[in-house]
Amino acid sequence: MKRLWLVFLIESKMFFRQKQAMFFTFFFPVFLLALFIVVWGRVPGYKNFLLPGIIGMVILTDAFHSVGLVVGYYRWQGYLKRIRTTPMKPWVYLSGIILNRAVIMLFVSFILLLIGIFIFRIPFKGNIFSFAFTILLASLTFILIAIPIISLSGSEERGTLLTNFISYPMLFLSSAFYPIEYLPKGLQIAIKINPLVFLLKILRNIVNKGEGLKENYIYLLVLLGWIVVFFFIMVFRYSRLKED
Repeated sequence: MKRLWLVFLIESKMFFRQKQAMFFTFFFPVFLLALFIVVWGRVPGYKNFLLPGIIGMVILTDAFHSVGLVVGYYRWQGYLKRIRTTPMKPWVYLSGIILNRAVIMLFVSFILLLIGIFIFRIPFKGNIFSFAFTILLASLTFILIAIPIISLSGSEERGTLLTNFISYPMLFLSSAFYPIEYLPKGLQIAIKINPLVFLLKILRNIVNKGEGLKENYIYLLVLLGWIVVFFFIMVFRYSRLKED
């Protein structure tokens, strides 16, 4: 537990020292929220629709760009192999990174929620604990999806390309910025298996309709299914560190 906490603190210090990461994690989502509201805020109900979409965008992009790429880089540079020569287990180190980013995502989500409520007058009808649980579950979901996928690329350059190739279609083939009904019918199959779509349904039901976790159990089970599948994929991939 002490080693997990130590990794958490180290990763936190490293994150807050990176100005670029700070900008895209904290300030860029707020800028997008304000920009979209200024442009389309007069459309009835759009502000309420947009806020959960921006929060979902933060979770998705942070999981792929800040966690998946970082863990992939650690693996490609042999850092995870070197950890095996220390008393710390690789899974403890990975857990510390995942915990760190999940807490940051939760913090950013609350900042966006508060800005939406107090600055843009977006009503919050749900339960704050249901909101927090959903954010943490979603953070774990997308982090576990990102890590094993990006690790397949084998290098930082290919990892960046793969990250963009997967994360941006997931973002734009969801209802983050516009209803999925506006998308072509030929894309509906891809939309139906997109985990971000299910996350946004939960968030909008909580924020805009005041629903709780019980009413959204089907969507939550879908996210849990993604977690289970990619957890075993990640375990399989990183259990082969000695072979790679």
